[in-house]
Amino acid sequence: MNVTNIILHPSYTKYPFPNSSKHLWVLDNGGSRILKTTNGGSSWSVVPFLNSFTTVNNISNDPTNDSLIYLATATGTWKINPPPEMPLSTRGFITSDVHPGIKWNRNMESDLLHYQVFRYIRRRMPNCGELGNPEDIVPLATTIDTFYIDNMQNINTVISECGDQIGYYVIAVDKSYYLSTPSSSVEFEVDGCPECWVVKNSQTNELKNLPTQYLLHQNFPNPFNPETIIKYDLPEDVFVSLRVYDILGKEVAILINDDESAGFKSVKLNASNLPSGVYIYKIIAGNYSMIQKMILMK
Repeated sequence: MNVTNIILHPSYTKYPFPNSSKHLWVLDNGGSRILKTTNGGSSWSVVPFLNSFTTVNNISNDPTNDSLIYLATATGTWKINPPPEMPLSTRGFITSDVHPGIKWNRNMESDLLHYQVFRYIRRRMPNCGELGNPEDIVPLATTIDTFYIDNMQNINTVISECGDQIGYYVIAVDKSYYLSTPSSSVEFEVDGCPECWVVKNSQTNELKNLPTQYLLHQNFPNPFNPETIIKYDLPEDVFVSLRVYDILGKEVAILINDDESAGFKSVKLNASNLPSGVYIYKIIAGNYSMIQKMILMK
């Protein structure tokens, strides 16, 4: 990264919020792109709606409106309203009268309007086999609360005798009707028996103590000689490629190239056959891709 300007995400600095300093926007690559992070720089994503600007000279917060960010370019100053962040920490619960529900953490954006709650079905097809993709997606409600109980579903719900699953997720909407990315899902198994009406941990990652997002960590120790540990987080089962390159981009090691289950993972790199220098390691897991740098010092 070639960072020339850093700002804290405005909505997460004016209000009490855990780890607010980890919500950052940075001007990178000579002003050709803006990146954001919600975890203090462990992973970054491009702010997509800024791609039309060829060069941004500066980014700054609006001191009177924490939902706005200003971009200074050669042709003038642009005012943008970022979409809400994805609702975090979704988790499922079952009420005393056996209705399914979903909870999440409240967004801090001051221009937040409400949340939209969606329900879908995943069926075991064919012949009660593997669970299929989400289908029959329907919007259930808009709410300003941080929970929703689906009173239309209860222990008498029967989709099939195969153990199909009903899932829920949430989208945040601001006053400009910009939408966040969908939250992580919560799923419940449904086949009409009280003892089977339970939260399924395959999508409810926090209930199973699984990661809630993909993440490639900085290796430790760093610098190192000749061994170091690389940790990475997988919120779901996925094919993983983890490779090491020298500073010229030549591949020097393949650490992982296989299907992996969800969880907090680590792998050891032994670089006894490599010369001292700066190396890059890159992970590809599904649609997630991330690189980090490390220093071998012999």
